Amino acid sequence: MLETIISLQPRTGGGAGVKTPDEQVQEVADELASKLPPKLDAKSAAEVTFGKLSDGSVNPLGIFLSHEMSKFNRLLLAMSAMLSEMQRALKGLVVMSAELDAAYANFIFQQAPRRIHMLSTRI
Repeated sequence: MLETIISLQPRTGGGAGVKTPDEQVQEVADELASKLPPKLDAKSAAEVTFGKLSDGSVNPLGIFLSHEMSKFNRLLLAMSAMLSEMQRALKGLVVMSAELDAAYANFIFQQAPRRIHMLSTRI
């Protein structure tokens, strides 16, 4: 129900000195893009994390961690792509898709975009 109420909110700016919705979304997209961590890499982990145990088997922590790193890297890739497309759409270089338009509304109301939320909960 809260999503419906928020979706009905007007997207117009206030008065003089108030940022437009486009400026607000651009600011949020720029900030998020600058704070995205680099892709996780197994090569930067401690040697023992992905090494073999004394009995020759693979370290279970390494197996689990490699799966989680893969999922997290997919999330980072999706976030990076969405933010890049949002920035391009706000500059008028690409047409804003329905998914980007929904993310635009989410950014205005300081919410996580549905696609990113779904990816993060599915991980």
